[in-house]
Amino acid sequence: MRYHINAITNKKQRKEIYYSQESYRTLAEKYSISLATIHNWKHYDLPIKEENRFTDRAYGPKTIYYVLSQYEQNLICGLRKMEWVSLDDLIISLNPLIPVLTRSNVYRTLKRKGLNRKPKKKKRNRHF
Repeated sequence: MRYHINAITNKKQRKEIYYSQESYRTLAEKYSISLATIHNWKHYDLPIKEENRFTDRAYGPKTIYYVLSQYEQNLICGLRKMEWVSLDDLIISLNPLIPVLTRSNVYRTLKRKGLNRKPKKKKRNRHF
């Protein structure tokens, strides 16, 4: 299970807080956390699935917006697959077609598609 980067309590502690009959102040002192955190876990809406109980919610954005359109990303990846040109050569060759092209958004596109490094050459087994 992955916890939120700033999480102080673990799954077991959250479960104990949720079901505990002790006062908020006692629980806050026991776990060295704020009253607000105790309140949040006391009033936590339990999900239907058992394995998702007391886990952190996703803290990344639900929708990721990219500067480059899907067509522009496919164009970058297609050229990279055809020629395996360097990052800077990609930018120089595609800059007239895509004016918003920067080194960082080209690199992020290649990284996301797994094309940021040349594939390693496979060693052939030589049978004599």
